[in-house]
Amino acid sequence: MDRDDMILISVDDHIIEPPDLFANHLPARYKKDAPRLVHREDGSDVWQFRDARIGNAALNAVAGRPKEEYGMEPQGLDEIRPGCYDVDERVADMNAGGVLAQLNFPSFPGFSARLFATEDSDFSMALVRAYNDWHIDEWCAAHPGRFIPMALPAIWDAELCAQEIRRVAEKGCHALTFPENPVPLGYPSFHSEYWDPVWRALTDCGTVMNLHIGSSGRLAITAPDAPPDVMITLQPINLVQAAADLMWSRVLKEYPAIRIGLSEGGTGWIPYFLDRLDQLRAGRRHQQDDARERHALVLLRPVRPRPPRTGDGGRPAQGRGRPRRVREVPQPPGRRPRRETRHLPQEGRGGARRRAAEVRATAR
Repeated sequence: MDRDDMILISVDDHIIEPPDLFANHLPARYKKDAPRLVHREDGSDVWQFRDARIGNAALNAVAGRPKEEYGMEPQGLDEIRPGCYDVDERVADMNAGGVLAQLNFPSFPGFSARLFATEDSDFSMALVRAYNDWHIDEWCAAHPGRFIPMALPAIWDAELCAQEIRRVAEKGCHALTFPENPVPLGYPSFHSEYWDPVWRALTDCGTVMNLHIGSSGRLAITAPDAPPDVMITLQPINLVQAAADLMWSRVLKEYPAIRIGLSEGGTGWIPYFLDRLDQLRAGRRHQQDDARERHALVLLRPVRPRPPRTGDGGRPAQGRGRPRRVREVPQPPGRRPRRETRHLPQEGRGGARRRAAEVRATAR
């Protein structure tokens, strides 16, 4: 495909990590204790780390499948489109879909890499660095210019996190994934001075902090027996809370160059949110001003074209922020690439099984 046909830069896609993730970047003394991908007799592949076993969560990798097949599957690499975990196949899918570049969120470590927060800080830091080096030096570097590298944080220690932000910035990485709310994970809030080293590092390095829905480990749900559709409908609420938390924190005032991405929350809530801010400013004496709205990059999900709408007071429905497109590959409703093997029945699945076997073999 001609480069001029690439019409999209997608800033919310995901990686299903390959089994050789820690092969080249983790110090030898830690390799026997590192997470490893285990292929089980039932055909599933799970990451095992100490007592934790992490499989593919529900709809995490259904790109290319007919909607009728969406469910708790797939659970093994054999059933997953190779472009989910093979960077060459990913770029081929991007070419077919007209995608110039992607920013990829992690899967098994979680959005905040809390899985790597062990009692041994040196070991934990080695895991974070190994993942980031693999992501930058192998995944992104395999096809220069096609990926926007994004680092995992050292979530358990603000000073170490700041050091890692600066380290990866020297390698050309200027994006960081971070929880939308650290409190449910047992860490201080955005209102605490605890995170000041992180804010300073982000500002100094020109690094964008990306907050993905669910990164706090908690999603809005009304009742234990509510169907999953309730939770999916309410997903943007997480980012509404995060936006309010940050908007009224001292962070945006004391670090005016900070930039924060809000991932997978849509934009429909923004007119109400801005109207509410206007009401608060009008009714009280606040030092906050409209400059705070320049700090957020709002990341859209793909939507069908609709007639233009306006919010309260004639404000555009997308608000005054700067929306960015996302494709959500390999999750639904991500756009599947239009290649010959765009889903995996019969012969397509045979090819996926062969590629999965090759990838597993490289990690042995």
